[in-house]
Amino acid sequence: MARGRESRIEEGRAFFRRLAKEGPWAPVFLITGEESFLRGVAVERLCASVEVNEFNRSVFRGGEAKGEDIVTAASMVPMLGDRRLVVVREVNALAAQDLGQVAAFVEAAAASTLLVLEGETLDGRQKAVQRIQRSPAVERIDFPRLYDREVCQWVARRAKGRGLVLAREVPPWLVEALGTQLGELDRALERIDLYLGAPDHEGRREVTLDLVQEVITETRARSVFELTDALSERDLGRSAVIIDEMLRRQESPIGAVTMIARQFRQLRLALAGRARGLRGRELASWCGCPPFRVQAVERAARAFSEHELEDILLRCAKADGLLKSSRLPDRLHLESLLLQICRPPRQQGS
Repeated sequence: MARGRESRIEEGRAFFRRLAKEGPWAPVFLITGEESFLRGVAVERLCASVEVNEFNRSVFRGGEAKGEDIVTAASMVPMLGDRRLVVVREVNALAAQDLGQVAAFVEAAAASTLLVLEGETLDGRQKAVQRIQRSPAVERIDFPRLYDREVCQWVARRAKGRGLVLAREVPPWLVEALGTQLGELDRALERIDLYLGAPDHEGRREVTLDLVQEVITETRARSVFELTDALSERDLGRSAVIIDEMLRRQESPIGAVTMIARQFRQLRLALAGRARGLRGRELASWCGCPPFRVQAVERAARAFSEHELEDILLRCAKADGLLKSSRLPDRLHLESLLLQICRPPRQQGS
C-alpha cells in the first residue's frame, strides 16, 4: 500500500529520532526521495551510529560498482571487529543484473553487516527493486520534496538544534533569498551559528532579520527579487542581464529555473489568495513569501492571467528537463525561457 506524502515526511522525522535513541534496528536501510540533503544526512547518521574500523567499511557508487563486488563486501566476516558497514550511493544507477545480485543478498542479509542503499528513486516495476522493498530485512525511508512552508519549518527546527532562536520573519526570508535547497539553507545557518559564537548569559542566541541580512550575502537575494520584478514587467533586457550575472557567479542553471518556477508559483497562489479575499500577512502566509515581499508579489501577479501563469510553469518544467538532458548550451535554454515569459500577453502560449 502506497504511503501518503505527509506520512513519509513524518516517518523520516521518526527515523532520525529512533536512530539517535537506539541505533540501527535493521540490517538493511533503503534511503530514497527527492530531498538529496536529507538522504545525505540519513546516510551520515547511519554510518556514525555503528563503530567499524577501516577494514570493515566499504563505499560504492551505483554508476561504477558491480553487484558481485557489493555482495562480496557485504558477505565478508568482520575483521578485528563485530560489524561491517557497506554503503551504496546512487543505488538507482546500478544495472538491472547488479541490482538483482544485491537483492539476493538482501533476502538473506547477514546480521553482522549494516547495508545502506541510497538513491533518489527506484523503478518499482523492476523485479529486483520489488524484492528489495518487500524484504523483511529492509527498513525503507523516503524523503519527498518539501513545499515552501515545510522548508521554512525545517529551517526553524534545524536552527533550534543549533541553539538559535530565529525571529518569525527569518525562515521565509532565507527561503526567499536562497531558495529551497536544504543544503544551501543549512550552510547559511552554519554561518549564522559561527558569527554569533557562544550564547548569551541566558543561554539564548536570538537571530533577527537585520543580523541575517548582515551575515548572509545579499547578492543572490537581490538577484532573486530583481529577477522576479523584471520578469513580472516582461522586461527581457533586464532579466537577461540578471541571469547573466548569476551564471557568471557560477550559480546552477537548473537552480535558476527552479527559482523562476518557484516565484511564478507564488504569483499563481497570490491570484488564488486574492480571490479568497486574503490580504497582507494572511496572503503572505498563503503564498509562502515574507510579509515584506507580499505587495511586490501582489503587484506582479496582477500582470498575468491564471492561464499565463500555468503556461509559464509548464515552460519552466520543460526547460528543467532540457537542462538535464540536452547537449545544447545551458544559456540557450535559459534565454529561450526568458523570451517565452517576457512575450507580450497576446503571444503567451503561442
